[in-house]
Amino acid sequence: MQVVFRIVSLLLICCLPMAADAALGNAENRFIRDLCMDCHDSESEKGGLNLETLSQNLDEAEAFEMWVKIHDRVARQEMPPKKKRQPESRDRTLFLTALTRDLTKVDDRRVVKEGRSGVRRLNRFEYENSLREGLKAPWLLLADRLPEDGTAHLFNKTGDHLDISHVQMTRYLETAEHALQMVLQTVAHPSVTNRFHARTEPVMLHYLKYRFGQRAATRAAIPMLDFEAEPAVIRGVQPVTVGDEDPEKRDREAMGFVSGTYAATTKYDFTRMELPVDGRYLLRLKTYSFLAGTNGAIGGKDNGLTGGTRAWWRPDRKVVKQSNRSEPVTLYALAGTGDSRWLTVFDSNPGPGIFECEVNLKKGEMIRPDATRLVRTRPGWTGNPHASTNGIPGVAFNWLEVEGPIHDEWRGVSGNL
Repeated sequence: MQVVFRIVSLLLICCLPMAADAALGNAENRFIRDLCMDCHDSESEKGGLNLETLSQNLDEAEAFEMWVKIHDRVARQEMPPKKKRQPESRDRTLFLTALTRDLTKVDDRRVVKEGRSGVRRLNRFEYENSLREGLKAPWLLLADRLPEDGTAHLFNKTGDHLDISHVQMTRYLETAEHALQMVLQTVAHPSVTNRFHARTEPVMLHYLKYRFGQRAATRAAIPMLDFEAEPAVIRGVQPVTVGDEDPEKRDREAMGFVSGTYAATTKYDFTRMELPVDGRYLLRLKTYSFLAGTNGAIGGKDNGLTGGTRAWWRPDRKVVKQSNRSEPVTLYALAGTGDSRWLTVFDSNPGPGIFECEVNLKKGEMIRPDATRLVRTRPGWTGNPHASTNGIPGVAFNWLEVEGPIHDEWRGVSGNL
């Protein structure tokens, strides 16, 4: 009987009315009546706010949210407007203190009763991470396959705005199926390592010689062997590369650039790589920073090596030397459509060195480096803010090595599927 009595007592307590605690007090109503009703009554209703009809029952979610907004506008002294009669500092403080107390009391009661957040579905990024973890495949890129999530106050983790429809469920199941297929395809490909030399990359070779629309040294490539320029390669009297005849020298050959990547003018992409499948790949990139000579040319003969219009801030492609500082480089994954996706950032140092990192790549993607500090040669540009009498800063690329797909750590999981 004692147990039954306690349960009945608890139920009666839970059923007691709580509206009195949820309503606004005298301090708030007096402030509103004296300072707000001129603009926010049923006749004026400025800004779409009618304080005569706005519920004062803070247990109602819409009313609670609106009174929070009113509190914030008054606290920031945006209301009443500057041109209207202003409350005394004491009156404003009393209003805010009372409203804060009432809002906090209702919110605390809601948290005790319902918890801070309701049950909700995973948003698309959480779903992506769940599949990555479950399949031990951190390289999966799935979020873009799912519908956009609803947002509230710039957050995409609010249960009230994360609806579940038949479209949502269908896309979630389709994405899970796609993830399984990708995992099985990746494990079927053995990991291989390929090296791609800058001197054989079509995009970089495209900037070796002047052509129609491109007759500026700042936008052109500089063939280099360590810290020695090779103008004979530009003139065409020396092969672009020694090739397989001298592997050691070939790894020292480089293509240098003194401008950042800009799609309409200068790019130094590695495009010969052919990734067979989505996966995790290990990149190794041999690079170094350098200084090109000053007083280069725009136009002229011999691909700008002689003649032309010269300026001290233009690079002389016949002269290079070691730099005294590093240059930041950003790596992007480049899709066949031209869209790029950020991968990582590193420093290219004054001495030749190899940067190494693991990245997630999609089938068919390529690599686009961007020396982010260097000048961007947009149409109509002039000058180079980084040039000095000591030289024109640049970054040289020797080769890119791609190893993958890397999947040893989850081969067992895929086998169990």
